[in-house]
Amino acid sequence: MKKFLIITAIVLLVMIGGLLTYAQIGSSFTDDAFTEIDYSHIMRDNISGDPRITDVAMLAAHDAFSYNIPKVASVNYNEKDGVLAGDSIKFLTRPKILQTLIGGFIQRISVAQKSDTYSLAVRGVRYFDMRIAEYDGGFYGCHGMISGPIEEYITGFLKFLESAEGEFIVLEFRHSYFDKAGYPELFEYIENIRYNGRNIFDYVHYDSRSTLFSELSYLKVTDGGTKAGVVMVLPEISDCVVLLMDESMEPLIYPPLYVPFTSPYAYNTLPYAVWHNQTKDEKMLSGIRETVDYIEENIQSLSGVFRINQAQKTPKFERQAILDAVFGWSLLDMAERFNGILLEQPDFDEWLRVMPVFQTDYTDSMKDGFNDRVIERINAYNSKLA
Repeated sequence: MKKFLIITAIVLLVMIGGLLTYAQIGSSFTDDAFTEIDYSHIMRDNISGDPRITDVAMLAAHDAFSYNIPKVASVNYNEKDGVLAGDSIKFLTRPKILQTLIGGFIQRISVAQKSDTYSLAVRGVRYFDMRIAEYDGGFYGCHGMISGPIEEYITGFLKFLESAEGEFIVLEFRHSYFDKAGYPELFEYIENIRYNGRNIFDYVHYDSRSTLFSELSYLKVTDGGTKAGVVMVLPEISDCVVLLMDESMEPLIYPPLYVPFTSPYAYNTLPYAVWHNQTKDEKMLSGIRETVDYIEENIQSLSGVFRINQAQKTPKFERQAILDAVFGWSLLDMAERFNGILLEQPDFDEWLRVMPVFQTDYTDSMKDGFNDRVIERINAYNSKLA
């Protein structure tokens, strides 16, 4: 009996040690090779007409501000709809040592990109899904956990735009998490971020108060194709939920503050996008096809907004998908494998026609040449636009 108990104890210790090791390692097994091709002028070189910007195909980076989330990061308490929300926040931060023990696991399900914003833009990304949190007296990137200050991401955009004539990028502020501030304060903060004397608003060539979003075209946002441009979109209504924590770490949730914010630089509009919230390949693919069918049936009302193919997976910890989530290892690993599968689908070009914004995690992955191959498909689509 004593020998059995000793063996059982050893097995349990090995299992616990294995689980803690699994939860500690924060790296991915993805390839660090990136394309050697400079895609800084793919729009200028492939768009010959003046299409509406909602019809232009673009590669999009999901959670573009997440690449530098550390293993032990601060929780974004203002986030209520992310990976680490609600009860999960309390679970991970009380006691604090728990976050230290499983920090690698948290990082693996929070980091969705491997590269900074400048590198992503040079590699062909033109649409940026951004998550911004009011934090520590300023504004930071986030994805459940806090990443870096937004200065470094905005500076990356400015560095790219400085020599990107004929290109435009889209900055989507759909996920902004505020405490006491809001979009007016965020935009004032961004106005002071400069690179070689210019801020992001210097690249906006429209006035949202006099030009309808549905009328924005390629030549309009690039000033006749001669300059680099920026398109900024905000939620239709600023849903600023104030969420604070008292000393007992219990959330104090106040009613949403519906404060419409209008700016000459940004449009209050939401893209059409479906979060499939799936881990399994077949469910992701069927969800994308269902979205294509829905948009086709409602194209008249949806043609004037960005239509996003949200093709990124989500770790789903339930009976049917838990093994896929666990052995998928990280968002980066899952994306590296799945991105190539997406391109191999026989109806991918049809997806691109219906949902021109193609959004993934690890968007500049070069496994099986993904980055180069997807830009080739996007360029071919855009070259046929009127």
